[in-house]
Parts: sequence; structure tokens; C-alpha cells
Amino acid sequence: MSTNGELAHPDEFQRAAVLRSGSDATRYLCVAAHLDDGFADTVVDRILLDELRAVACPVTVNLPVVIRHALAARRQRRGRDAALAGLLILTVLLAPIWTLLLLGIASGSAGMGRRLGREDKPDALSVSGKRVAVMAVTMTSGLLLAVLVRQGFAGLSGGVSSWLFGTGLTVFLTLCLVAAMYGVVAADLLRKRQVIMRQLRRSVFDENASAAEEARPREVGARLDQIRTAEQGNVSAYADYNPFLGFGGEVAGWSFALPLYPATDGLREPDSERSVHVEPWDLYQYVRSRLSRLQEVDGTAAEDPDRLPHLLLEWRVFVSGRALTGHRLLPRRDRAPGVQLTPEEIRHAAGDGRGAYRLYLGAHIPSWAGEITASTFLHVSTEGRMLYLRCDRRVCGPIDRRYHEVDRLAGGMTAGQRFALLVQAASEFVGMAFAAPGRTVGSWTGDYNRAKRLERLRDEAVEDQAFDYGAQVSVTGMATDSRYQNFFQTVDVDKHLSIVQRHVLAAILDYLDDHGIDTTEFRNRQLTILNNGVVQTGGVSMVGAQAVGLGAQANMAAAAGHGKVQMAGRDQKVAQ
Repeated sequence: MSTNGELAHPDEFQRAAVLRSGSDATRYLCVAAHLDDGFADTVVDRILLDELRAVACPVTVNLPVVIRHALAARRQRRGRDAALAGLLILTVLLAPIWTLLLLGIASGSAGMGRRLGREDKPDALSVSGKRVAVMAVTMTSGLLLAVLVRQGFAGLSGGVSSWLFGTGLTVFLTLCLVAAMYGVVAADLLRKRQVIMRQLRRSVFDENASAAEEARPREVGARLDQIRTAEQGNVSAYADYNPFLGFGGEVAGWSFALPLYPATDGLREPDSERSVHVEPWDLYQYVRSRLSRLQEVDGTAAEDPDRLPHLLLEWRVFVSGRALTGHRLLPRRDRAPGVQLTPEEIRHAAGDGRGAYRLYLGAHIPSWAGEITASTFLHVSTEGRMLYLRCDRRVCGPIDRRYHEVDRLAGGMTAGQRFALLVQAASEFVGMAFAAPGRTVGSWTGDYNRAKRLERLRDEAVEDQAFDYGAQVSVTGMATDSRYQNFFQTVDVDKHLSIVQRHVLAAILDYLDDHGIDTTEFRNRQLTILNNGVVQTGGVSMVGAQAVGLGAQANMAAAAGHGKVQMAGRDQKVAQ
């Protein structure tokens, strides 16, 4: 959001800060950082530590908070893996056969317990109880089998036999070390649960919670400051194809070119030999002024009955990450690009509909505590005697339902929940233990390779004039659910997109009328846009002469009696 000069809208910056503060989107993504190792690694490696790239900043996400939780979660996981790796190596050195037998038995019994749990009947024992029973029986049987195997190797030389199977003391120590591995995993799960319960439930969520404190501030502090600045910027540098990264999935939009003929008295055809000049920047300003009437100002809702108190308006310039060479936004090729254009540069982008920098007027409406955001982007440009209008619509959210489990947690854990957590640790610790050495070595080499990669990227950026500085990932894109979780989420998204669309079309119509431009074709296009906004989920619906649904039919007679659609201009309303 621009915050200086003639284009300044200080209230927009404050409104954006309020939308990001304490939103459910931020909270659920923090939960994802603790529960999903892949998510946390991607956030740290491809957003925080990829210092040459731009950042995609979703409207309602406080990205630095998510990053700090991802850092804390990764730091905890690395500590767990290092402890497991050390314990595993020590047990193998003490008694390799017993180590493999014990861990194999534990793994097999856990797998049987999981399969049995999936077959539970409603009136059977609890899943956790069954798993414990199966694991106990399996481990006891496995230990008896191991003793028999040990007797079979009794003929080996004492040194070899003692090392492979261990003495009584080493066997006892091996059992203790295996139990310690289990304890490390159980403690890790418990700590994750405590962080989520104490800091990420809706009633206690605090963006400055202690577990989210910045790790390695000397290394990442500057990048976090850069990301905070990006949240206030008005430029989105994108990689590859999609400029709307961070604003969610695509919803059907529209575009058309309108001839700029002077208006007539309705008795004559428009004069195609004459044209009226339209300044795109003036039209942008007019539409924004109309939309701003719907906003809440200083805590007081606007007088417009169609007001949208949470509406956020912004100028947003999209530019390919490969097209920044030579621009003021890229003063140094070995640094990430800037994120803020001046008012003069914004105005210049509005008049250049063919350049690499494309200006859009963005209108964002969050709902469901910021988890879902419906965004409308309007682009205006002229080409000869034609006015080109394009509306792109995006929806961000909802967040994956797995991370909503935090809303089911109380302030403490019941005995049953603690027992279930211990059973979960028993079913997971073997796999974690075997993976721990590789993950520990991978984290060490990964840090080294990442530093080398960043150094190579800096050299490449200096040499390659088309180096891509665009953002490549979005935190919401990595954690968005595949479908809506509540029927009324779809209702609210459709409502917010439809309301903004109608006001945008009405503002454009009034602007054209005020400037003496023939609006006959625009009115026809507007009618088509509004009618094609039908979302069919079953049955048959008919709008005008258009029928949607299985076996649907439509004719002009039916359309005439179905309802009347008037243009949503200054003194007109839409009625059906």
C-alpha cells in the first residue's frame, strides 16, 4: 500500500495492519509450522533464506510471525533428531543385533496396532488401548524369539557373540537407550502440543509469544525486516506465469475492449469517425473514490447502505521478476528488489498498458476471521480509440482442515489425551530414530549447501540480466484446503465478489456517462457479466435467456417474464 505523496492513504496501511494482526490465517499457518516439517522447511528455506527473491505477502497473514514459528519448530526438530541419532548410534555400538531386534519388534507392533485401530468397531475397546495391548504382546513374543536366537549363536566365539548380542549389562543398557529414544519422541510431541495449546488457540494467540522469538537474529534479522517492508509495499515481483501469487486461486473474471465513441441522443448511431479521450489514471481514481465510500473510516462505517467495513483498497503493480534490470527497484543485482513505487511511478504505470509493469486497483474483503479473502483486481488501459478493462478475481483460503484441530483443544490435556500422545510416540519413534542420522547430517550439509547456493545465485544474478527475482512460493498456497469447509464460506465469497463487481461496473458506467462516451455497448457487456455470475450447484436456474442445469431450456418469452435487469448506474438499481 502506498503511504506517501498524493496517492497516500494512511488509513489503508493501518487497516492492512489490523487485518493481519491476530488473524486466523496467521494462527493456522503457525500451527502448520509445528505440525508439518515440510511446510516449516519450505518457509525457512524458500522464503526466509532465499534472500534474492521477492516475497508474496497474503493480505491477512502476518508473515514474519509464521516465519518465526517455523524457525522455532525447525530448531526443536533438529534438537530431537540429534538426540535420536546419538542414541541410535550408541545402541548399535553396544549390541547391534539386539538394537535391530528391539527396534524391529517395536516397529512391527506399532504397525499392527495402527492396522487394528483402523478396524475398530464403535463398541470395541479404544484405539489407544488396543494398540498398547497389541504392542505389548508382540514385543514380548519378539523378545522370547530373540532369546532363542541368542542361544542358537552360543557356539560363536565369545568376543563376537558378546558384541553381536551383548552381555546382560549391555542388553539392559540397550533397553534403556531404546526407552530413551521413545522418551525423546514423546517429549517432542508433548512440547509441540503445549506450544499449540498455550500460544496458538484463538483465546490466547499472541503474535509476540515466547516460542516465536526470532532465532539467529544476526543472520535472519535483516531479511525479516525486508519482509515486513514488503507487507507495506505496492509491488509484486512474480516468477514464472502467475502474477497473483499469494492472493489465492482464480475465480472467473472478465475483460473486454470498449470503443470510445461520443454519446448521442439515442436517435442516431454513434459516430465511429470521432472518439473521446480517456485518461486511465482518471478512471482508476474515480473507481477507487467510489469504492472508498464503502469502507469504514476511523471506526465508523460509511453511510452507504452497501458498505463493506473490512474492505481494503490498494494500488498493486505486478512485474515479472525477469524484467527488473535497470529499474530503480533493483539498485543492486545481488540483493532482493524493492517493493515500493512512488506516486509518480504509479501514475506512469497507469498510462502504460503495454509495459512490463502493470497497474491494478485491488479490492480485498477478508472474512471468517481473516482465513478467507476475496480479492478483485481491476486493470484499465487504452489502445488507440479503445478502452480495455480487465477484472481478475482471486480467493485465498480456507486453510487446510488439519490445522483447525487447534480449535478443539482446551487449556490443558486430559489423562486420555496424554495416553493417546504416548501411544502416538510409541508408533512413531522407531521410524524417527532410523531417519534421525540422515536428517541430522542433512541439516548440517544443507546449511553449508544453502550458503554455497546463495553465493552462486548472487554471482548468477550479477551476470544474468534476466535473472528471475520473482517470488516463487506462497505460505497460503502451501496450506490451502482442496475444498471449502463450510457452505457459508462459499456464500460469503460470492457475496463479496459480486458486491465489489457491481460497484466497479456502476462506477465505470457513471464515469463514461460523465465524459460523454457512448455506453450502449458497455451496458450490454455489463448485463452479460452480471447474468453470467450465476453459480449452478444443482437443479435448473434461468437468467434472462440463459438456462443452466441438466435438461434446462430457455426462450425469450420465458426470459421476458422471468425478471427485469436494470443497469447499476448512479441513479439506477439492479432488480430481478
